[in-house]
Amino acid sequence: MESAFRTPGTSSVVVGVDGSQPARSAARYTTREAEPHKASLRLPHVWNFGSRS
Repeated sequence: MESAFRTPGTSSVVVGVDGSQPARSAARYTTREAEPHKASLRLPHVWNFGSRS
């Protein structure tokens, strides 16, 4: 699973967060993974404004 979140030679980890339980789990996982690799962590939060009429 590590390869899904890290790219060799990079120094940052990015995971999108939308408020769902799987997204929160991914955020916790990437937080733990980023620290020992001294990688910066970016957690963009996304939401749906709803459909436009």
